[in-house]
Amino acid sequence: MAMRIGSNLFGQIVVTTGGGPGYRTTTIGYYIYWLGISNNRQGYASAVSFVMFVALLAVAAVQVALLRRRQVEL
Repeated sequence: MAMRIGSNLFGQIVVTTGGGPGYRTTTIGYYIYWLGISNNRQGYASAVSFVMFVALLAVAAVQVALLRRRQVEL
């Protein structure tokens, strides 16, 4: 299942396609919703949410470090 990362696409996906056709329009947010609500797998959905949070935290830390380094070089 290929998932796309979309920040504010949850509402549009639920209303228009529901994640389909197949899994073409499934994002991480919709996948977490689908696991927790539709499949009744709240524990797995919360684990996916936590892993996504840690990944975003790592990306943000790298971004802050790069921006600070750039700021010092100017």
